[in-house]
Amino acid sequence: MKSANRGTGIYGEDLAADYLKKRRYKLIERNWRFHRDEIDIIALQKKIIVFIEVKLRKSLSFGTPEAAVTFHKKKRIIRAAKAFLAGNRIYGKSITRFDVIAITPEGEVMHITDAFGVDGYSGLPGYIPSA
Repeated sequence: MKSANRGTGIYGEDLAADYLKKRRYKLIERNWRFHRDEIDIIALQKKIIVFIEVKLRKSLSFGTPEAAVTFHKKKRIIRAAKAFLAGNRIYGKSITRFDVIAITPEGEVMHITDAFGVDGYSGLPGYIPSA
């Protein structure tokens, strides 16, 4: 079952990557890992580094795709984003944003920009201040 879910995840990430490329995002990384944390897509939109979580649902039985990005998941993405910025020596020097790409069972791609901020709540800027 886990490999089937992974296949679904790769398919969703491929759809999201194509969507972003068509909108002139430059893809920097896919499936970037920091210990047990992972960022699905890291992209550049003009001068903004965008950390993107991709969620695809085959069914809405367990809720919408974007609802699956829990507070705990957001914390893990933020932790990985900080590690990415620090590892690339751009921590505190760049504007960042956290987006979610939700893909419905019908294949509709919804791009939610500024989906959450460093405190994990939606509607707040995604800038990560220096230490």
